[in-house]
Amino acid sequence: MLTWGTNALTRIATPARLKPRLRSAGVAVCALALTSALPAQAFAATPASGTEMSATLVLRTPNPAATSSLAQAGGLSRADRLARLAGTIPSAAEKASVRSSIGGLGLTVDDSTPWTIVVHGPAAAVRALASSGRAAGGGVVYDPASVAGVASVVIGGQGSRMTPMAAQPLKGTDFRTTYQASDAAPPAGSSAPVIATLQFAGWNASELGAYATWAGLPSPAAGQFTAVSVDGASTTLDDGSNGAAEVALDQESIYSTNRFATQRGYFVTNGSGQGELDAYYRIAADALTSSGIVALSISWGRCEQTHEPFVALVHNAIASLVATGVTVFASSGDDGALCRDGSTGVNYPASDPLVVAVGGTSLDLVGPQETGWSGSGGGLSQFPRPAYQAAALPNVTTRAVPDIAADADPNTGFDVVHDFGTGFGLEYDTFGGTSLASPISAAMLTAELASRGLSNGGIGDIHGALYAAAATSFRDVVSGNNGFAAGSGYDMVTGLGAPYWHPLVDQLVQAPVVSAPAFTTSKTVPVSVTAPGGQTFLSWATGYGTPPTCTNNTGKPAAPAPVTVPSDGVYTVWAQGYLSYQRCLTAVTTVVVDGAAPTVSVTAKASSSTGKTVQYGWAVSDPTSGVGNVLATVLRNGKVVWSATTAGSSTVTLKGQLGSIYQLVVVATDKAGNASTAKKALSVPYDDKSFKLSTGWSRVRSHAAFGGTLVKSAKTGATARVKAYGSSFALLTTTCSTCGIVGVFVDGKHLRDISLFSKATKAQVVVNLASYHQAKAHTIVLVVRGAKAQKSKGKVVNVDGLLAR
Repeated sequence: MLTWGTNALTRIATPARLKPRLRSAGVAVCALALTSALPAQAFAATPASGTEMSATLVLRTPNPAATSSLAQAGGLSRADRLARLAGTIPSAAEKASVRSSIGGLGLTVDDSTPWTIVVHGPAAAVRALASSGRAAGGGVVYDPASVAGVASVVIGGQGSRMTPMAAQPLKGTDFRTTYQASDAAPPAGSSAPVIATLQFAGWNASELGAYATWAGLPSPAAGQFTAVSVDGASTTLDDGSNGAAEVALDQESIYSTNRFATQRGYFVTNGSGQGELDAYYRIAADALTSSGIVALSISWGRCEQTHEPFVALVHNAIASLVATGVTVFASSGDDGALCRDGSTGVNYPASDPLVVAVGGTSLDLVGPQETGWSGSGGGLSQFPRPAYQAAALPNVTTRAVPDIAADADPNTGFDVVHDFGTGFGLEYDTFGGTSLASPISAAMLTAELASRGLSNGGIGDIHGALYAAAATSFRDVVSGNNGFAAGSGYDMVTGLGAPYWHPLVDQLVQAPVVSAPAFTTSKTVPVSVTAPGGQTFLSWATGYGTPPTCTNNTGKPAAPAPVTVPSDGVYTVWAQGYLSYQRCLTAVTTVVVDGAAPTVSVTAKASSSTGKTVQYGWAVSDPTSGVGNVLATVLRNGKVVWSATTAGSSTVTLKGQLGSIYQLVVVATDKAGNASTAKKALSVPYDDKSFKLSTGWSRVRSHAAFGGTLVKSAKTGATARVKAYGSSFALLTTTCSTCGIVGVFVDGKHLRDISLFSKATKAQVVVNLASYHQAKAHTIVLVVRGAKAQKSKGKVVNVDGLLAR
């Protein structure tokens, strides 16, 4: 919203000298300072029979829900959005059908966009297009009568209070510094961003060059500003309400803040609702055919609640516009908590959920510090509360305004060079209002994007990122009052606060987070991504190794595809999320692919003389992913006697028990999840002392015997009995030239007789006795047969012990 100042005006006389001139306090203001109401009388009544009329036919959108969703997608260029918009724009066949129908009514087509057809002709023919009308500010909206495919038919401000002299007007460099926006030129090879504005009065575009000279800036390049007439509106003729000063404020503040941007002003006849509607669709159509339109700034408005259903009609047009990738900014108003008509409410289009509503602050460069400007428009809309405001405003049910704020106080405003019609030619005057806050916000967003080479297509709706951004991305304005009080966090004076554009754009174009398993056994690695708050990606490319440069998003999947690697190893896996046709953000992570199980070796030994200790050792290795953990378990006679989890190789020493079977089980798992198992069994023999002996046995010492002793007998029928656990059993004996035959009985059953003869004496000889399918307890009886073995010289039986396994 434009606010006029009563400060000193100086006309440009010669380059060497400025002459001051004081503006009077009673100076007229703009007829449409848009966040104001548009009076009904501003629109032409239905013309008499026989005269000609014009009308805009808004075609029926095949998928309005998809349009709304795409409008909030963000980061989409012309080529990207063309594909996604295909299902949301009326088809050529439908448009042809409408053209055929209206041709039969004797109407002439003047213009068209993908969403509208503009016609003129006899009043009676135009009336034939419409049935019941709904009065609305900006025009009368009619329901379609007899033309299939047409959704609606449209038949075709005020000033701010005076303010004291601005003591120290600000410049674009002040805004960029204070709000942390880049002053760098777009990188070589990237295009300049395009900032569009919507204007309701003509303007002499040569004033932009005059401003640059006065401000000491380089002159605008040829074609840096383009005036676009909508519905034949004059691009140069002021409507008599000094609205041209509003245009000068927009274009000159944009140039001062982002002199690298290209500007396109879309001019509409003040009071033409049809022209306003057509302008939105024209900008959307241009965004489809020109990849550089990044932002639209609107410094005009009307009271939202008094202009239905026109607001609903414009909302649909804005949805199509934002869907093409344009980020829309609008001034929230200069009347605080009131509309321009004095009623309580908010101004439209700032209140539209797809528009970034810009409120106002009073900026002091010392600090810097800001307070909420008393004129900053704010309050609650009739639109339902959008999802992005749920966390900030949990206790309201409707859209709150504004979203952000920037300098708007005329006391800290901006000097505009303009011919104010005083007869002095070009002069300068200081202006403020949210009509300043909106265009400089659009300029700073585009400057920050362009400095990173991100100007080839806009990023669309940024509300999600704004409301998801860290609090440090804003200067929280905690003082000031516009009817509401400013305070910590969100408030309806300055919204989220004054943006710091550099960190905000960091979040808008922040790289995604790639999630892939750190270790995997499969050569096909699943990849998922988490997008930053408010960020939307069109498509994805994935791979391993060095990420490539962005190419284009054609044919790439909407979700990241798994990555297949050729062999086990350590890989850099990347994902590229495409924001537009040839713009992507890359994130990487490291993945270890390991399909081989770890290697495990086990050693075991008992104390050689007595078996009183049992020692186990294990060694584990995995060269690819590394050893994760090792579970080692020792069992004695089938029962766990020790268990531990270790990080790798280790040993354990246990107290042994005679006549026991020990088993070590090692399960090693690597970091990829592969597991391998190794086992090792070790038997501690039953000593001769473990046997129950009948008469006829004698115990003798022998350094060669297990435990240092053994028992011997040659008495026929002498027995040695032991109860043992295991699945196989063996006699531990000493064989000799005088040894005889021993009988073997298990559980009372005679199994065999065994000769213990050998030519030379041999200690700790293992002689197998019996084997079974599973381990259990058995009673084993050895009987001296009293018989000589073949070639033996005696009948002796030696019992050193029993091995059970």
